[in-house]
Formats: sequence, structure tokens, C-alpha cells
Amino acid sequence: LQAELFDSEIEAAKELVEKGFLRAAGAVTGVVLERHLSLVCQNHSLVLKKKAPSINDYNQLLKDNDVIDTPTWRNIQFLGDLRNLCDHGKERDPKLGEIEDLISGTTKIMKTVF
Repeated sequence: LQAELFDSEIEAAKELVEKGFLRAAGAVTGVVLERHLSLVCQNHSLVLKKKAPSINDYNQLLKDNDVIDTPTWRNIQFLGDLRNLCDHGKERDPKLGEIEDLISGTTKIMKTVF
């Protein structure tokens, strides 16, 4: 059921891209990635003491416990940076290619990291 919900949210993000709402699409996709990593941590009985953990917190915990390897860890770091670009309007607006990378990268992580 959770996988279906994530797939549905990814499809919603793709529709937002089609309508030109890149920042919103990235934010939705980032939430999916963060929830997926949280679920992976739960599946491995890994607990963060931080009240509101981020993608990077989950990512580091998974790497430190040998759930993911260094290339996967770096990829998730990259995806987290793209998500932050969308959620924090301080730097610049995200580009189409970046949002496409975020969506495809998140989809790959959902299918390969569990």
C-alpha cells in the first residue's frame, strides 16, 4: 500500500512538471524520498533521536549501518540537495533537468533501497 501511495505521489509530481510547477514537483518528490528513507530505517530497526530528521540524516544513518554503499549515499546526497533547492527559495529556481533527475533518482532509490 505504501509503495502505491509513493507511486501516486511521483505521478502527481510528474503532472506538476508538465504544468510548469517545477518547485512544487521537487517538493513533493522530496517528501516521497524522505518518507521512503524513513521507512527503510524502520525496516532495519534504525532509529534517529532527532525530532525532525531530514533526507541527509536518514541517508547518513543508512550508510553508517552498511545498508547502502558510498555511491548510493552520494546519489541520495545529490537528490537531497535538489530537494532543498526546491524547498528553500533562497538560491535560485530549480531547472527542468534537475527536477527530472530528482524524480527519476527518487524512483530508482524506491526500487533499489529497502
